[in-house]
This record gives sequence, C-alpha cells and structure tokens, in this order.
Amino acid sequence: MVECSQPRNDINVQPDGMIHLSNEKIGIQLDQNLCWTIDYKNNGESLSLNKVDEADSLLLPSHFIKTNHQTISKFLRDDTDLLVKKIKTEFGPGKRFVFTGNYQGEDGLAIEKKLVIELYDDFPDLAITYAEFRNISKNNSLELSEVWSSCLQLDASLLDSHLQPYELCTFYGTAGRPILPIDGLIPADLDIENFNGRPVELEGIKKGNGGLPLLDLWSRDMGIGIGCIEPIWKNLYLPLKVQQNGKVLAAIRELPGLNLDQPVILKPGQKYETVKTFVVVHSLDFFHAALRYSQLMQRQGLKMESEYTADDYLAGWCSWNDYCTIAMASKKDVMLLEPVMNRLDELKKLGLKLVIFDAGWFNNQGDWMPNTDPRSFPGGEDQLKAVIKEIHRQGFKVMLWISFLTADPGSEVDKQHPDWMIRKPDGRNHLDRWSGNTMCPSLPEVQEYHRQLARRLVGEYGADAFKVDGMYTCPPCYHPGHQHANPNQSCEDYYKVFQAFYQEAKSINPQVTVMECPCGTICSFATLPYVSQSIAADPPDYLTVRRYMKLYRALKGSNSPYSSDYTNVEEGALRLPTAVGCGSVPQTFYGATPDSLTFVYYKKWFRIYNDEMISRSEYLNLYDIFYDQPETYVFRKNSEQGDIFYYSFFADDTSWAGKVQLRGLTKSENYQVIDFVNERELATVSGSNPEFQIAFENYLLLKCIPRQKQ
Repeated sequence: MVECSQPRNDINVQPDGMIHLSNEKIGIQLDQNLCWTIDYKNNGESLSLNKVDEADSLLLPSHFIKTNHQTISKFLRDDTDLLVKKIKTEFGPGKRFVFTGNYQGEDGLAIEKKLVIELYDDFPDLAITYAEFRNISKNNSLELSEVWSSCLQLDASLLDSHLQPYELCTFYGTAGRPILPIDGLIPADLDIENFNGRPVELEGIKKGNGGLPLLDLWSRDMGIGIGCIEPIWKNLYLPLKVQQNGKVLAAIRELPGLNLDQPVILKPGQKYETVKTFVVVHSLDFFHAALRYSQLMQRQGLKMESEYTADDYLAGWCSWNDYCTIAMASKKDVMLLEPVMNRLDELKKLGLKLVIFDAGWFNNQGDWMPNTDPRSFPGGEDQLKAVIKEIHRQGFKVMLWISFLTADPGSEVDKQHPDWMIRKPDGRNHLDRWSGNTMCPSLPEVQEYHRQLARRLVGEYGADAFKVDGMYTCPPCYHPGHQHANPNQSCEDYYKVFQAFYQEAKSINPQVTVMECPCGTICSFATLPYVSQSIAADPPDYLTVRRYMKLYRALKGSNSPYSSDYTNVEEGALRLPTAVGCGSVPQTFYGATPDSLTFVYYKKWFRIYNDEMISRSEYLNLYDIFYDQPETYVFRKNSEQGDIFYYSFFADDTSWAGKVQLRGLTKSENYQVIDFVNERELATVSGSNPEFQIAFENYLLLKCIPRQKQ
C-alpha cells in the first residue's frame, strides 16, 4: 500500500456523510460504510444504475471479505484518516484517494480496510480500485475464504421506471458464455459464477474456461463495466446474479486459497491485498468497456500488434470438412492430399488465397510431423515441403492446424519428456482439450520446444500461417519436480508458449499469421499480444460473428484482422453477408462443383470481399448492438477522394423498413450512397443531415463515397 499525504483537502465530505469524488465523466459517492454509487456524467446529466440505499438489507460495499462462517462487509469509515496524493503511474497523471474503514466483531476479531480509488487525466470515465485488509486483532486469526472487489448492485429502473431492475443487457468475458442472452436482456433467474480458470477436474473434450476478467451491463441511457487489470493471469470468478430484490449483483471474486494445499490465514498484523480492478461508465454497448480494458492492460506492457500484414486478411479454404476421413481430431484423421490439390483451380476461380491444412496433416499432436499415411504424405517431411512449395507456386499461402502444450500418449515428446507434463493433485497427468497429456508452460524446456516447433514449421516446411486450436487457459500444476511457487504458476505462465512460438515464427518470416481459436469462447488477454488474427471460434449463429468482431476490434485495434471462422452457404443465407459486412476475414469449408449455384454464390461474395476489403477498414462504434435498430456496423476507409464509409444493416431472417441515421459522416461532405452488393446507386445524402430511408430483407450493405465538388 502506497503511503499518502495531504489529507482531506481534495475530498468533499457532505453534511449527510457522503463523500464525493469526481472526474470529467465519472462520479463516485461513498457512504459511511464505504458503499458506493457510480455516476455517469454525460451531456450535463448525472446518471446512475446503482444508488446507496441504507434500507436495503442486501446492500454491499465495493470491497469486502468472507470467512468460512460469515460475510464481513460493514467497515465504518474513519474520517480522521482520509488521504489524497497526486500520482503519476503507467496510467498517466492522476490522484490517489485512500479511505480507511474498520470492522470490530463481538468475538474480538478486528479488521482494518484501506480502500484505494485512483482517478486519471487520461481516463476521465473510469476509476482504478483496490483494497487492503489487515487483521488488527490482538489474538484472533482470520481464515480468508473469499475476497470481493468492485461489487455493483445495479437497478435498471433507476433510469426507466417501466423496467424491472434486472432488465439490462450484459457482456461477460469469461469463456463458455454468449455475449448476450438470446433476447438481449438478463433473465430474472440469472445466477452464474463465470470462472475464468480451468478447473483441475475439467479434462478432455470438455470446453473449458479462460476468456477475459471483464463484465459490462448497460441500458439505453448508460453502461457500467468492471474488470481485473492485473498484468499477470489470475484465476477469478466474475459472478452475475439477480438478487431477491431484482437488482443485478456483479463483482470480481477471489478465492485466496484456490488450488493451494492450505487455506490462507491472516494472523494478527498480517494483510491481504486484492487484485487491481477498474470501473468504467459509458454510452452505447460493451465496446467501450472492452476498449478501456485493453488500453489499461497495454499501458502495463501487454502491447497488441500495431501493424498487420496483407497476409493476415486472406480469405481461406479449409480441408477439414471434405477431406478428413474422421472429423473432430480423433487421432485417426487423414488429410486426403490428392483431392485437396485437385481443388486448387476452383479455389483460384473463387478468389481464395489461403489453403488450410486442418486435422489429419500430422502424425500426432505433440510431435507435429507429417502424416505418412499413403493418402496423405507418405514421403514424410520432404513431400510436405514440396507440396507447400507447389501451393506457393500456384499463388496460395498455407495455414497449418496445430495446438500448443498437447502431447499425445505415445508421441515422441511424451515418451522422451514425461517430466514435462502437468500433474493433478493425485499424481496423474492432466488431459487437455484433445485428451492428450498437457505440457507445463512454466518450464523453460517447454517454451524452447515451441520455439523449435516454429523453426521447423516456418523455417523448414515453409508454412505461412497457423491456426492454434482448442486453446483456453492452463490448469494448475502439482508436479513436485517443477518446483512452482504454487500450483497456479502454470496458469500465470500459459502465455509464455504463445510468446515463444510467435516471436520465433515472426523472426523467421515477418509476414506469418498466427490465429488462436478457443473453440466457442473468448481468448485470454494474456495471449492476444502473440496472435495476429482473432476468430469467432466455432460461432453458433450470425450474431456471434458480429458481436465477437466488436469485441476483438476493441481489444486488438480498430482494423485488426478477425476471422468469421468457417462460412458455409448451407448454414444460412446470412453467413457470407455477415462475414463480409461486419469486417471479418471469411473462411470456408466450400465443396461444390463449378457449374453449381453454390459456386456462383461463393464467387460473388469472395469477389466482393476482395474488392471492398472492409476487413482492413477502421471500425467505428457508433451504434448500440441492442438498442439501435436495425443492427448496424460502420467502417471507415481512407481513399484518395476522401474517407469512404461502409454501413452494414442486419435484420436476421426478417425484413426491416424505416429511416436510419448514417452516423459518422463528415458534415461538410455530400455522399453517394451505393448498394455495392447489387451494384446500384440509391441516393445522395448530406453529412450534415444524414438521414436515409431504407428497406431490406436480412441485410443491406452500403458504402458512402464523397461526391466530387464541382
């Protein structure tokens, strides 16, 4: 805890005992028990989704603790010990406020809480918070079972009396959850733990956890988000629950003894510091919360790519659907090489430029050598090198499907290095997503193994890109020979194999593309700096593709490459329009003859993709994904004649008609509005009055080009 000076003079204590803190966009009110109200200051108004109500029996402060026997949340504020200090940290210049609260139990247990709130000039809409709990008892020890941070109890009816308190839209970044419930609003019975780690007992094909320690909830008028901004991975819960009073409880919850042999005991004089968290207020949907989360993490050194290559945006075809003898990486897959090579002429006609060797090209997961089955690469490494060279000659790039840390039983790496594997508490090896043994990322030898893998696949075989599949996060490691500080070290070091492979691959070929696929979930932020293309990761519907685009453009940059994942016409008429219109890079399992309507359809959409390249344009978050209808996305592309704007409207499986506002246009310009899918001009609009009447079924994709001044 940093010592502070200059008490009270920047802290406004009201006659009712409330303390008010303020920045340009965010206001914080603290009562005498350090419960808080968060205000959003927008256009002269002060809006809030939570209010301190002393009569609410469920009222909780921002930070509190639990023991095995009780919740300790009543910390009486000590107004003789209010401190403030000007600071300059990695987040820029700002002010740090420190508040002291005290708990005194009837059994003699006494705890002091120091609550820290930091406000920064560079981030006028958020506060960074953390707390310290110190056992100041004379004799009592404290078994610390849970620590809660940035706790919110939200009530939508504060801003709209027609709503139930829980009727808010929500984003939860932990894995295995959709970005929005199906109807866009929280159901009355919502109660989810949102654990971001990988439990010891979760093995094999079960998809498991990971994601972002980030929650965001919003109404039509404002949104509020919370997240953990520790630069090192922490196993956390992000509970989201509708309480008995209808309010939505959202928080960041630590279990200090998680995966440890012994509980965490605070003896008299000892303290516990919480994770560092933030709370942010905003307009529109979750995009801004994700953007601020990314900015705070990058300020701490987790930098994203700032420059992407043309190869990162190549539309691709995958061999899995047509040319693997058994699906789902069953350990018996065989990629049928001859049909794949025979497909190349058709792929050229479609305008595809990337060929993806999926399951079956390799002998096992762990060694990643060519599959020497007679139908695949019987000539081994020499044949694979020759095939990749020939595909290059024909104008394509080659992506290989791989996975990190996995070691199939019987693979050479498994036989030669059994001591590399993560062990469970009972001494057995942990099985990964693909039912292989799991290498421990904390070991320097394992990190070097992944560097060597990059040198072979890129430097020797000539592969141009990689889909790193089935990646979530890492389980705790109990291997006694690894000498971890604690079992959670493997979780914290998970990113190191991504870093090792990515940096080595880029050192050999700066154009190489690395994609991470967490199979139906969200990537961990710790790995994203070592990923050049994000992905929708087995999207179940069109909405997921579009919403994940928003998320990854917030996290990795407004023009960062994002794949829609596999886009097949039989999965619905909106798949390719969604992929192209929402600025993603399309991939496909395409398998149709050149004389079919399917071929004509694919050829049209891949031509549009290559002509417009919306995927390389800057995404502008100007519409709310739920409250603005129709669902709308905007992209801006620089051109010699001025900025071109793309507007993509969606009304899945229905029609829509009405007036829309084309937000973001330059007010001094007039624009030619073109339906570029059907190659027709629709209207001329003025940037100063950009309202426009539209009618469409399923989707409408437009671009607005500045009209040349006469």
